[in-house]
Amino acid sequence: MVSNPLFFHKLGESGPAVVIVHGLFGTADNWITLARQLSQQCRVFLVDMPNHGRSPHTEAFNYEFMTEQLMIWAKETVGEAFFLAGHSMGGKVAMMFADRYPEWVKSLMILDIANRSYHMEHQKYYLSVMQELDPTAFQSRTALESWMQERIPEADIRLFLLKNLYRDDQGQFAWRLNLPVLKEKLPEVGQPIHLEDVFNKPVWLVRGGNSGYVREENKEALRSHFPQIQLHTVDGAGHWIHAEKPGEVLALMREWVLG
Repeated sequence: MVSNPLFFHKLGESGPAVVIVHGLFGTADNWITLARQLSQQCRVFLVDMPNHGRSPHTEAFNYEFMTEQLMIWAKETVGEAFFLAGHSMGGKVAMMFADRYPEWVKSLMILDIANRSYHMEHQKYYLSVMQELDPTAFQSRTALESWMQERIPEADIRLFLLKNLYRDDQGQFAWRLNLPVLKEKLPEVGQPIHLEDVFNKPVWLVRGGNSGYVREENKEALRSHFPQIQLHTVDGAGHWIHAEKPGEVLALMREWVLG
């Protein structure tokens, strides 16, 4: 197994280890504000998945590959069992990780995702917009956002995607996302994941009250693999619950880790 360490932030110097995995088109940075507060009691690790953020760009991109990469990283970086949380795509990675490597996971938090299949039409459209945009043609983020606004009118989604832009060594805007590979592998992100075993430790399934990603029957379907699963609903939140209701999610995470 070849080492391919993922980029990560570590916040906090003492307390239980907590690893948080972001969703599709996200980065570790999306969780930084919440993690700063959680790090008062915990050591928090925020990880960029392959082809996202500052982690390596790779040809492979599926849940098995991401789970393997997270395992390599965990052995090298954390070195002990930890609390594992994942949002959306990251939640599927977290479920598979707990299923494959249960000795490494003290407890699991799955944020607004199930192990079922999902339509990816919106994500396909966002990818097409990002590929259409030539970042080098713009001098300011204001101009970039204006161009994007014509194609993606929803401000929260537009700003979320634009967080993946940075200035390279030449001072030009560039994408951190590996857009060609993400476009090619996008159908795999929407596929259900295959869980092989029973993870008999606490599992918190957290959903947004306004999100349609997790239904009651999804929780019951997961119970055969996660018999200690319990469902928590964050009222008034959509799919990006940690961005929309950070205080509520922080309170849940503190209770999940610290009791």
